[in-house]
Amino acid sequence: MKAIFQRGHSALNSKRHRSGTAFGSAATIPELQKRLTENSIFIDVISKINALMTTATDFEEFCIEVTGVLKSTFRFKYIQIWIPDEQDTKMLRLVTPDESGTTRRMLRTSGIVGRAIQNRKPELQTNVHSDPDYINVHADTKSELCIPFLCENNVIGAINIEAASANNFEKQKEILQMIADNIGYAMKVTMLRQTELYFKAVVEQMNEGVWVGDKNECTLYTNAALQKMIGRSEKELIGMSSFDLFDENSKPIIEIENKKRKRGEQSHYEAKLITKEGGTVPVVLHAVPFESGTMATITNLHEIQDAKEKLKNAERYLASIAQNCIDAIIGVDYNNTICSWNLGAERMYGYKASEIIGEPVTKMVPRELIETDESAKILAEAKKRGFVRNFETLRVHKNGKQIPVLVTISAIKNDGGKVIGYSILHKDITAEKKWQFELQGRFEKMQDAYREMGLQRRHLDYIVEILNLALEGNRTIQQIGGFIVNAMAMITKADAVTLRLYNQKTARLELLAQNGVGESWWGKKAIKFSGSILEEAAAKGAPLKILDIINHPKYTSPALARKMNLRSALVVPLIAKKSAIGSMTIYLSDEKNLSLLDNEFIEIFARQTALAILADVQCNNCTLKKVSP
Repeated sequence: MKAIFQRGHSALNSKRHRSGTAFGSAATIPELQKRLTENSIFIDVISKINALMTTATDFEEFCIEVTGVLKSTFRFKYIQIWIPDEQDTKMLRLVTPDESGTTRRMLRTSGIVGRAIQNRKPELQTNVHSDPDYINVHADTKSELCIPFLCENNVIGAINIEAASANNFEKQKEILQMIADNIGYAMKVTMLRQTELYFKAVVEQMNEGVWVGDKNECTLYTNAALQKMIGRSEKELIGMSSFDLFDENSKPIIEIENKKRKRGEQSHYEAKLITKEGGTVPVVLHAVPFESGTMATITNLHEIQDAKEKLKNAERYLASIAQNCIDAIIGVDYNNTICSWNLGAERMYGYKASEIIGEPVTKMVPRELIETDESAKILAEAKKRGFVRNFETLRVHKNGKQIPVLVTISAIKNDGGKVIGYSILHKDITAEKKWQFELQGRFEKMQDAYREMGLQRRHLDYIVEILNLALEGNRTIQQIGGFIVNAMAMITKADAVTLRLYNQKTARLELLAQNGVGESWWGKKAIKFSGSILEEAAAKGAPLKILDIINHPKYTSPALARKMNLRSALVVPLIAKKSAIGSMTIYLSDEKNLSLLDNEFIEIFARQTALAILADVQCNNCTLKKVSP
């Protein structure tokens, strides 16, 4: 605080001596009263800033609190502190935003603030709207004063004050300049303290020991790691000579290294610390001299040796896992030659490691796949992407039997990032394939039995229900359509079903009902009949299977289908009295499931649907479309 007051009073008296109105010279009573008032304000503000500085640990919070002191003292509405941006030296950063949590940056040369920093002197503008450099942020600002902060002849920021009236700074400009000089000093102190606390926190978390000593090699600071290393508290260590920290055999080394540091040289050496109980700890020290002493980092060699041993154990453990893994793990060099072969590979393919190492990786590839260059292609893909996962293919046992496998490849790179080989894992999926085949067979048998037992009953139930709906006068066409798509989705286990009616006036197919496609489908409410898939199905007079709807040239909604993961479809024309009145489309996410659909029942269901809709079609303003002969 004494330093701040000395800086402030020195500046105050210097200005007044230059103007010839020091307290010792003749001055009027009003002048004396003005000076006393200024002194009182100055002392009050500096006292508060000093109090903030002595306790501040966060630089930005300190700046915000300083602007609060100035606002309460001078009643200015807007006071901001700008500092150079740490990330970009061409920019300034606002550390005291109007609203907490907001950020603002600008070029270092922009605005009145930038001009004050560039010129290294205060900038006063009594009418900001006449200044071409003014950046309009607050609509009610009329005048602006910006004072740069100078500390050790370096600009470390600026304080910008805006007022709602013109010439508002004439009375306060001099005292604000002196306060700004002291704020710059306080900011520097706070920044240094924050940096010191940050680095101290980092040092305290280090695994290595840290020792700081003065020019006489007496201990000034030790971190927690060093204290733990030698079993002494910080209180015990402070003031101890560095010689007393090492055993007798190490002291000649310490003396030699200390002389190096006195010459301004860094030193790197091994020695043994002595613990409080008299034991020793082998360490490696790296000591760096600075103006008033030495700082050293100290690494416990026991810990390094323990870490190396743990690493070796981990490597042995991983090697054992790889060697004894049930799956085949094969190492391949850059020339695609087998260089390692685990027990899983031996069991899977029948080759001993001594038989196979040195052979090309294509040794287990079937001849027909060698001709397609499959192995080279997947290795090239692994080189490009770094890996290939779960590639299903075939490989050949020593006895000639083919084995279905999943192949996963990881590229192995050197320190420079260059691919030097591959780690290849083969998983035998013979059992999975057998189980999948059996499951498919059982499923197909169940489907056959289900069709035989329930086909006629399901036909009767749904056909009767559709006819009843059409005959009930209180049912709308939308209700009938909703029942139809829900029934079809439930019967076929389809992922989605849509029902469209043909409108003769617009020559378009209009969406009447849907199940499973969501609201986004209504964006395609009407599509052209001409050239559509339905036109083709109507011409055939039978359902039309589409294996890949996304790439089908006549399909109009590939993006929606992709979004809903719909891949295949069965387009069923609704025909009554040789007229196409609409269509029903059944969507599936897997094209294989198309073969499981009961087409015979679907055609019968579609005919009854067409009849039910025909009974109510006039209510929906639809007319019939004649099928081309």
